[in-house]
Amino acid sequence: MRRAVRALALLLLASAASSFTSLAPPPAFYPRLLGSAGAAPALAVVESPTADARRLVLVARTDARADTWAPTGAVVAAAPSANSTDLANGFLLRLADGRLLCAYRHHDGAGAARVFRIALVASADGGASWGAETVVAAGPTGVWEPFLLERGGRVHVFYAAELTNGGEQDIVRRSSDDGGATWSAVDARVHTAGSRNGMPGVAALADGSLFAVFEGFWGPAGWGHFTVNGARSFDGGATWPQRGVVHAPADSGANAGSPQVAVCAGAQTVVVVFMSSEAARRGAAWPDGAHVAVVSATLDARNASAPLDFSLPPATVPTGGDALWPSLFADAARAGATRAAWQTAAGAAELGDTVC
Repeated sequence: MRRAVRALALLLLASAASSFTSLAPPPAFYPRLLGSAGAAPALAVVESPTADARRLVLVARTDARADTWAPTGAVVAAAPSANSTDLANGFLLRLADGRLLCAYRHHDGAGAARVFRIALVASADGGASWGAETVVAAGPTGVWEPFLLERGGRVHVFYAAELTNGGEQDIVRRSSDDGGATWSAVDARVHTAGSRNGMPGVAALADGSLFAVFEGFWGPAGWGHFTVNGARSFDGGATWPQRGVVHAPADSGANAGSPQVAVCAGAQTVVVVFMSSEAARRGAAWPDGAHVAVVSATLDARNASAPLDFSLPPATVPTGGDALWPSLFADAARAGATRAAWQTAAGAAELGDTVC
């Protein structure tokens, strides 16, 4: 019965997203969503470069009833398109005090002089203006794809950190006790031998544990073929002992990656969205030809610490074409719903509703 209910949930989730709205016109890459809170509107951050600058731009829901979205004109962060500057992977967090944080990657320089950074800016006026950049992490090896989470008054940033450039990569965490002004050294790590663990997403479950999703080479795929993986922490994120593959393509030549996770109403259903090249046109280089897919799992009420079961086949979100770098959040304004956003092949950002 439980599997039938989950199958129905996935069917509803896929069909509900068949009508979707524009989140931001081109150029709009790597959209990341933030839900509304009280009078504060739902927001998103997208990469929107110009010929002269790399930029992260804020997008806001301008009409909740009509569900219309538009760039606010507020530039979250910008850097000249020179010296191989790479400004991307924006991620938003609204603190309990109402302030906004945006973390992102900020790389520049070339060759041996290249510096890889995870940076952060803060806003006290809803994103109309942003303060000076704070560096969370920096060095000569790659750091990518930050994810922000607030727990018990502490702010955490999870991100992908290469052990050697182009080689193995871990998910690591740093923490802040002053709202993002200063950051600890790395205080947690998810390592998988022979893998490039990346694109982290983290959700708090009903039992207080944390569930992280990420792409990597763990499971039946070999080096270079991504699967969607999960890890669970029962000590606030210090260690991640419960590990498993959330989804591995049946076709060993396909990839599944760039996952994000949300917990739905009632905190019993866990939904993971990711992009997949399963059934993509043959010969397409990853991530070309990718589509958005979802899987879900239900917490076991009799044994909350049991591993989550994502064994049912994924449902495809009908985005109307190639779709990349999806994000996801539980939408409190829509009971039992999550919202997914993705980048289209044409370089626009789109948004769709799903249900749990």
